[in-house]
Amino acid sequence: MFEGLGCKVMAQFVTNADAVLRSSKATQKQVQAAMPTANAKTAQAGQGFVRRFIPPQKGNGRFPGYAATGTLRDAVSWRGPTPIPGGVKSEIYMAQNASAVYQRIHEQGGVIRARNAPFLVFKLNGRWVRTKQVTIRPKRYWRDGWQYGLSRFQAVFEKYMRMGIK
Repeated sequence: MFEGLGCKVMAQFVTNADAVLRSSKATQKQVQAAMPTANAKTAQAGQGFVRRFIPPQKGNGRFPGYAATGTLRDAVSWRGPTPIPGGVKSEIYMAQNASAVYQRIHEQGGVIRARNAPFLVFKLNGRWVRTKQVTIRPKRYWRDGWQYGLSRFQAVFEKYMRMGIK
């Protein structure tokens, strides 16, 4: 109670704590339900970001003669969502398929040498070529895909979280 200027004023504080708690529990349940989907969709987008930087099967201007079979592109995989304390996680990784021996050399560059035969034999511009070694220029698909994705992951995650929370 407050007395002053000839009047009595009593302060009253009303709380809607019960309604807020019920609402926050409902919101928490919606967030918990939406998070795995948003997490999985973000991992899927990350897979696409990395695949985007692998040259197409017929090569391109930067990598003439690149004779891709698609196994490197197919090796970019994701799994999840997996529950962890406080949320969920998904992983983007390179699967160990037929391209496993080439994943590092295509990312970082290097030299491939003939081991079990006197020459490497491959088709280049419609002609069969024999050589002792081939220098592979780095494609930086993993590094460039992550750089591209870093500015986009948050937006993808938020989009699917908003869709899950109504």
